[in-house]
Amino acid sequence: MDVLDILEQLHQDETYKVWKTSHEDSFLAHIFKMLDDLNQDDFQIGFYNQDDTITTFLISPGGIKKTFSDGIFKVPGAKIQNLDEHRIKVSMAEALAKAEKFQSERHEALIPIKIMAILQNTEDFGQIYNITYISPSLDTFNMKIDAATGEMLKNHSSSLIGQEGKGSDVND
Repeated sequence: MDVLDILEQLHQDETYKVWKTSHEDSFLAHIFKMLDDLNQDDFQIGFYNQDDTITTFLISPGGIKKTFSDGIFKVPGAKIQNLDEHRIKVSMAEALAKAEKFQSERHEALIPIKIMAILQNTEDFGQIYNITYISPSLDTFNMKIDAATGEMLKNHSSSLIGQEGKGSDVND
């Protein structure tokens, strides 16, 4: 199932409908997917609330569950952007396939043990799939793919244990 199907499923859910009636100003902020055996069928849909919190709905084969509202992780002064589902033209599967092809051609030495994909709207890049590969040695490879065109906007490698890597703003 892809993000537009997941969003449609959420819009039909009674728990979501009840929550939305008391959170009319809240807006779609992100769609998160962890690609591993434990979470392969789960999506987390996050809504930004006016009190600077995020309410997340977990969508899994077992149903839809609203989790608690939580504070948000963001750069000080950054503004959370509304994710416009009508402007999503590239499926998550297509973005992940592009990321896999790019990684296998350009960073074949990095063998991922975890892959995270976040569909979000950023000030710098607009609506993107922000895809991160994590290796057993905690090296990371991040790719930003335009959610409307599928264009690779940026890629960057680094280490979670402190050594900075290299990146590219080139449309590779």
